[in-house]
Order: sequence, then C-alpha cells, then structure tokens
Amino acid sequence: MPIIFITGHGDIPMSVQAMKAGAVEFLTKPFGDDVLLSAIRNAIERQPGHTGSRGGDTGAPDCYASLTPRERQVMALVASGLLNKQVGGELNISEITVKAHRVR
Repeated sequence: MPIIFITGHGDIPMSVQAMKAGAVEFLTKPFGDDVLLSAIRNAIERQPGHTGSRGGDTGAPDCYASLTPRERQVMALVASGLLNKQVGGELNISEITVKAHRVR
C-alpha cells in the first residue's frame, strides 16, 4: 500500500528515513489541496496492478468466485464489521481459522 508521509516538523534525515521505509511522498505542512491530490494520484499510479481505469477490471469478481463457501461466509461477516473473534463465534470456528480464511 502506498504511503504518503505528512508532517509539520520534517527535516532531511526524517524524509530520507521515510522514503527508505517505503513512503512514496513526503509532504511538509502547510501544503495546498492540489499538492495532496497530486501525491495521491501518483501513489495510486505506482501501485502494482493499477490499470489507470475504473471500468473493465474483473479482478474482484474473479477473486470472489475463487473463494470457498466458508471463505465467503467469513468475508460477509468481516465486511459487516465483526471482529475475527466474533466471526469465529458466529461460525463456530477458531479465531486462527478465521484469520486463515481472511488471507484468501
């Protein structure tokens, strides 16, 4: 996931450390809306697998179709806002098993 580092008290060593840690942008306050939006656009474009368009991407439906019925149950409960422990209780499985299903 791209990281945009924003600080009000940045210096050169801090910016170097942030970039070495994987930040795609280092912004110091104050900055304009256009600077932040540009940084976000650049970060999204740098993401692996980014196609540049919103239409025609069939990745999510294909991924969903490849899930087992149990993984779909876990996904639905997690998407509804339940914690791993609560999902496990609902489905009568361990929290570790829930985590394993979430990986997919």
